[in-house]
Amino acid sequence: MSRVASIVLLVVGTFLCVTWIVSPASSEPQVLPSPVGERPGTSLPPEAVTVEPIRLEALNPPLSDRVIPRRNPFSFESRPAPAVRQAESFVQMAPVRPTPRLPQLVAIIKDSTTGGDRYRAVLSADRMDVTIVQSGATFGAFSIADVRPDVVMLRDAVTGDLFRLALQ
Repeated sequence: MSRVASIVLLVVGTFLCVTWIVSPASSEPQVLPSPVGERPGTSLPPEAVTVEPIRLEALNPPLSDRVIPRRNPFSFESRPAPAVRQAESFVQMAPVRPTPRLPQLVAIIKDSTTGGDRYRAVLSADRMDVTIVQSGATFGAFSIADVRPDVVMLRDAVTGDLFRLALQ
């Protein structure tokens, strides 16, 4: 610490100690003298008390001068019934078949043989048992149409729809 900083701290500390010693020892708050006379608005003469209601009545016009609305906002009239439309003819559509529950693709296995690479799929219907299948096999209501390195194509045996399962 430099000498200047030490001197400044010594002077400030001395000033604070002198101020503390010189200040009065009591902690009572000082009581300010009250102004002479009454405060305005705290007490009214009796004449003002009797005149005030008359002045307030003059501000509000009597009820007979007010405009009375011609309609009753609480009476609700019935509206005319909307015109009935003729029933449009609907086209009968074929019922929508629900999508069958697809098995889960667990893995794709690659078998390297002298004849080339052959892929097999590991499928699970209930997440507990797994089955290894290859192209042309059946799994539940599906036949395995094709097994590729990243997808398995399933064909629904009932409808012939083709489903694609990919690894996630």
